[in-house]
Amino acid sequence: MQFELKRTDSWNIKENTMTDKIQLTFKDEDEEAQWWYDNREARGEAMATAIADGTARLVTPADRVARANATIRLDLEDAKTASELAKRRGLELQAYLKQIVHDALERERSLVA
Repeated sequence: MQFELKRTDSWNIKENTMTDKIQLTFKDEDEEAQWWYDNREARGEAMATAIADGTARLVTPADRVARANATIRLDLEDAKTASELAKRRGLELQAYLKQIVHDALERERSLVA
């Protein structure tokens, strides 16, 4: 079995560090299925760890439909500022960004109406 590992750098705003993300790509579904089978014990251990430390979460099909994903690139200084402001409010960065985007959209909607 041969599969490709793609490494990409990504900025971890919470920890203010660069991190590597690894993405597996397979030539077909059979190869992917075999990888999951071969690595089932490690994946099970990883899930047990995530459940124990509270980082696991259940995502239902309704959750996937109810949300729209958007990816934006922020200027580094804006990202740092957002991270600092989120910490001051005791919020996770994503929750803080969702809040300020929602508030800004509500303001814009009222101006346009």
